[in-house]
Amino acid sequence: MGVLVHTPQFEPWLTAREAVDLARHLTAPELPTSRVDDVLFEVGLERAINRRVGGLSRGMLQRLGLAGCLVGDPEILLLDEPSSALDPAGRREVLDLVGRLAHTKTVILSTHILSDVQQVADVVGVIDRGRLQFQGPLTELLARTSATFSIHVRPPAGPILEHLRRCAWTVEADEHAPGRIHLVAADPRRRRGRDRRRARRARRPTDLLQPGHRSRDRVPGAHVMTDVTDRVVHRPTMTLWRLELLRLVRTHRWMMLFGVYTSLAVLSALTARYFNEIMERFGEGVEFTAAEPQPVDAIIQFVGKTSQIGILAVVVVAASWLTIDAKPEQAAFLRTKVPRPAHLLVAPYTVNAAAACTAMATGTVVVSVLTGALIGPLPFWRVVVGTFLRACYLAFAVAAVAGFTRGQATTVFGALGVLLALPIIGLFESIQPWLPSELVSGLAAIVDGASVGDFARSLLVTAIVTTGLLTVAAFRFERREL
Repeated sequence: MGVLVHTPQFEPWLTAREAVDLARHLTAPELPTSRVDDVLFEVGLERAINRRVGGLSRGMLQRLGLAGCLVGDPEILLLDEPSSALDPAGRREVLDLVGRLAHTKTVILSTHILSDVQQVADVVGVIDRGRLQFQGPLTELLARTSATFSIHVRPPAGPILEHLRRCAWTVEADEHAPGRIHLVAADPRRRRGRDRRRARRARRPTDLLQPGHRSRDRVPGAHVMTDVTDRVVHRPTMTLWRLELLRLVRTHRWMMLFGVYTSLAVLSALTARYFNEIMERFGEGVEFTAAEPQPVDAIIQFVGKTSQIGILAVVVVAASWLTIDAKPEQAAFLRTKVPRPAHLLVAPYTVNAAAACTAMATGTVVVSVLTGALIGPLPFWRVVVGTFLRACYLAFAVAAVAGFTRGQATTVFGALGVLLALPIIGLFESIQPWLPSELVSGLAAIVDGASVGDFARSLLVTAIVTTGLLTVAAFRFERREL
């Protein structure tokens, strides 16, 4: 079933073709990618195929939402106000398209524009305050709402009666008594609408491909050539994984993560090397004991800085990434096209956690290289093991973000509250070795000579809690209503 919400929204950094191709991949991956260009042409967006969604008008977004419904070739279409926000010509094209689709599909149209109903509907249902007041053929509804007149004329009434019966707006005309005519009349525009609807349904399929018509209805042996959609161009298929990679690149979230960790790595190496010189120049009147800088000093500073600013950056980026329901219209587009809503969490969590870990690892490489050049070399394998421990903590932090509410602000503060509470709980010495927060200092401790076994308990608890948080997040996401 294809569903079109009243105000469809898409990620503004996607192109029109990418948005529809994502819908094709989620609903009918067996269909060829050429189907995407076909439906975009069908809804009149052939000139906007490669335009970013953020630059489309409200009417074009409505057409794009309709294209996302049609690309999977569903048997049932549920359309909520498909012609809203369109200019008169656009409304005419959309209603014509809906009328053509009614030949081969079941179309359920929700609208308050009664003229649209008269042009495309066969069966009408009227709902008032949540109750179905009427359901039946459109002609029956029109008959119920027709105006009734009692006309008094001077007998004989036969000529007038015959003239009234020939009028297009006459539903019923009878002489109940001498000189008294009972007339049931409909709005003449309703009659014209019915006539147009009958003519459209009687139109032969081959007529839909006449010159000047915008449709590409499937007719055996027929093909419409365009200079835009029929060019053979290799384009990667849109999937949820590609969606998240594009989100990472096009929204510049990667710059925030990599910028924070890289800048803190450079700052840590420089301050560790030139700490004594800085204190001598700016620390007048302050007594301190100068000591030769050691390579581990740069790692300790790097861990201290990134455990605050770095974690904050990861949580903010993850919150904007994993709060899928924060924009109900975009969530509806994705939720209606996957068998289980929980599937929508897998790609965002994995890509976000991988980006955070890669940014942290890049910062570790930068601080290690600078430390080796300015102070002295660091033990390579100990740096690798310590980086792995910190990566496990970042995966836990991203999972903590996934388990909160749909709002971005509440998710950020809630996740930070959990992460900040762990060091406070760690004040109890018996509990401290089991907490995930122990992994934050794992890099500095391992480089300084600690054993990997010292973090085995914390690593085990982190793995279990991360899995539990993701399970709870999937469970809540499945049962959350938009």
